[in-house]
Amino acid sequence: MMRQLGCAWMAGLCMPSFAKQLSLNSNLIGIKVKMKNMSGYAFHFSKLINSSVEVLRLHCIEISFAEETFSMKIHSLRELHLVDSFALDEQIKNMMAFCVNLEILSILDIRGLHNLRIVSNKLKHFKLSYFGFVEGDSLQLCAPSLESVTFDNVFGRKYALKDSSCLVEAHLDFGSRGWEEFVCWTYLVRFLSSVKRLCIQNMWNWFPDYVDIKRQPEDCSFEQPMTSEEGRHGKIGEEVFSRRFGFGNLKHLELLFGYSKDDLLGLEILLQNCPQLETMVLVNSYPSHCDGGLQKL
Repeated sequence: MMRQLGCAWMAGLCMPSFAKQLSLNSNLIGIKVKMKNMSGYAFHFSKLINSSVEVLRLHCIEISFAEETFSMKIHSLRELHLVDSFALDEQIKNMMAFCVNLEILSILDIRGLHNLRIVSNKLKHFKLSYFGFVEGDSLQLCAPSLESVTFDNVFGRKYALKDSSCLVEAHLDFGSRGWEEFVCWTYLVRFLSSVKRLCIQNMWNWFPDYVDIKRQPEDCSFEQPMTSEEGRHGKIGEEVFSRRFGFGNLKHLELLFGYSKDDLLGLEILLQNCPQLETMVLVNSYPSHCDGGLQKL
């Protein structure tokens, strides 16, 4: 009895019928579809209605919905991964309304998204990568059961999180450590300030140069407003630090970066804004670039 179906095709070759595959394998619980090259082929979610499929992975595959099926729902699907393709905001909205029991969602390098809105009562784990490259791009999460989020190269500045009572863990990764990434970091901090567990890949050794930090003893947050100053990467807008931010509930912190002397200065500032921190894990991701700062901890 086949339980998993994996397919990989070259663009332009004949596609097998998913409907036929699903009808022949009523106990199928996992599907993985990968295109070698982008071809505009779309996976029709209506094929999953009344199926037993719990896990779906689509690589270089677009998604499609038939209007006549909008009143129907997919109840079996628990885990969905969309990778390296194109989708519109409205398609993701329809997908979330269609997959009512989705618990795990990955949207990785999906082009065409600008105002992403994720609404789900069951979603527990969400991963987003390569999003927010256009000014004005926004992300809204309305998922009361959400427990963890992962943001990999997410550069947006407009975030909204509704009902984060279950959110306890966040993973952040920026591919580079420039000024633009630092600005985006400040917005993500405000967005995820309530998490209890945090993992950060890469930090910004320019942190101390960017802003003159002044502690407020009563709440260990940054003083505001902060005036603009000339740093080695140009003038800093006051809007970057227009609101206080910190991790007031953080219990566990894991850091993966280079631990240069400047990194450690940035780490000191970060720790000043984690008053409830209990454990910290330091992993040296760039041993060849370490200037001895880690030995001074």
